[in-house]
This record gives sequence, C-alpha cells and structure tokens, in this order.
Amino acid sequence: DDNDAAPTLAIQDASLVEGDRNSQPLLFTVTLDAPSGQTVQVSYATADGTAVAGVDYTAVSGVLTLVPGQTSGTISVPVLGDLLPEQNETFIVLLSSSQNATLGRSQGIGTIVDNEPATPEPPDPPEDPDYLVYLPVVVRP
Repeated sequence: DDNDAAPTLAIQDASLVEGDRNSQPLLFTVTLDAPSGQTVQVSYATADGTAVAGVDYTAVSGVLTLVPGQTSGTISVPVLGDLLPEQNETFIVLLSSSQNATLGRSQGIGTIVDNEPATPEPPDPPEDPDYLVYLPVVVRP
C-alpha cells in the first residue's frame, strides 16, 4: 500500500580476519525493518578510518537495490591481505540518498582483524659502559 509509512534502512557492522595475500570480501548487511511494496534504493560509499583505501581495502561506491518484498541486501568491500604485523584497522560504509525508505543506522564500521603476530621490541642494549661486543675477524692470505 502506497500510504504505509516508509520502512527504515540500517547497515550492520562487519569484521574479517585479514588474509596474507589477494583480497577477501567483507560483507555488510543492509536491512529494512519491514517489507516494502516498492523498490528501495540507497547509495553507499566507503571512507577511510584507520584503514586506508588502496592499501588495506578497495574503495567501493554504488547503489544497493532491494526489490519489493526483499528485506536485506549486502554490500561487498574487498579487503587486501598483507604480511605486515599491525593493529586492527577500521573503515566506514556510509549510506545516503535513500529512495522509498528512511535512513536509520547509516554508518557501518568494517574492522580488519590483523592475522600476523605482533613484532616484539628488540631488547635495549645493556647499561654497562664497559660492555663490549667482540666480532670475529677472518683474514685470508
């Protein structure tokens, strides 16, 4: 019925353990709180947080379409694998310009969970000023 209140869109947070190479899709679920008799569309785009587009993930933007009766859809963001030990990193998927629905939760946080072990700090040199390190020297005739 066209006189019903428009349903509300919401995006969920998502996380993924980073791979060592290539890319893996991080899937964000977008939901409607009620089925609609109309086609619902919403624009989306990624934005950097501590994760950087082109280094940690591939920036995406576009329009998500939900056909009448459909109550959820997904947005896929490629996460780029690496071998660097680093902190977990985040980026945002932002929803905007919805048609036939109102925007509820419009920001989804994507967390890239690092899979490399943290690199231990090297030990400090001894405080003893008389501490010497001897290196062998090989002399060949």
